[in-house]
Formats: sequence, C-alpha cells, structure tokens
Amino acid sequence: MMRLIVLLSIALAQYAYGCPNGYHSHNGSCYAAVGVRSTWPNAYSFCKSLNGSLAIVDTESERDYLHQFLNNRFGSKFVYYWVGATNLADGSWMWAESTRPVDNLHWSSGYPTDGSNSQHCLQMVVAHHYYFGDNNCEAKNAFVCETQDA
Repeated sequence: MMRLIVLLSIALAQYAYGCPNGYHSHNGSCYAAVGVRSTWPNAYSFCKSLNGSLAIVDTESERDYLHQFLNNRFGSKFVYYWVGATNLADGSWMWAESTRPVDNLHWSSGYPTDGSNSQHCLQMVVAHHYYFGDNNCEAKNAFVCETQDA
C-alpha cells in the first residue's frame, strides 16, 4: 500500500510540474505520439482517457514542431496521423474539443479528397510535410494527443 502511495505521489508531482509521463513539452502544450493505428473515434477516446485531446494544430510553428517531433519519434513508419478536427457537424472543419473553426487550414497537395462525402476527419500527411488531409474516420492511423503543460 505504501508503495502505491509513493508511486501515485511521484506521478502527481510529475504532472503538477510539467507534462505527464510520455508527453513532450512545447510552448505550453504537451504532446504524446501514439504509434498504434486506430480509428479517429477510438483515438479521440484514448486521448480523452488521458485527460487530453487529439492535437489541435493552430499555427504553422506548431505544425513544424509536430513535423520534427513525429519524424524523430517514428521516422517514416507511419503515413498519416490523426489530429483533433472533423467536419461532421455541418460540413465546416471544427476542432472537436472546443468546436472552434479550424483557421489556417493548409491542405496537402491533392486534398481535400472528399468526392463521396465520406471523409470527415482531419489527418496530417507525412509525405506532404505534415500538412492536412481529410480521411474516412474509420481508417486506422497513428495519432497525436495534446494536453496543457501544468
């Protein structure tokens, strides 16, 4: 029992003074690269279970950071990474966690590809310098979780 209390105290102290274990800090946010292919809804639920969200990529500098971070972490192992936006509600791209519109949506070459109106979830496309692409939400991609730095 004492060991559990000590481990819990260490975990809480770690969270209180920076990013949770497994996350990396950048400009006030913490990011975790998850190298397990998952559907967008399952990735969303996984990040929520860690008190975070799928990454909200608001700026070019954040996209550049994620490009470097994911490339260093996984190299070319994955082709796509889910991030936290969909256009399921009304056809407009919104960050799922905040329902804010996605500003500065820089599409990868050849995207959006939604000719069949079935691609409602946002991904980063590795081959196109991590710019955005749309995909079917049931496709299985690696993903990036984000939470705020404590």
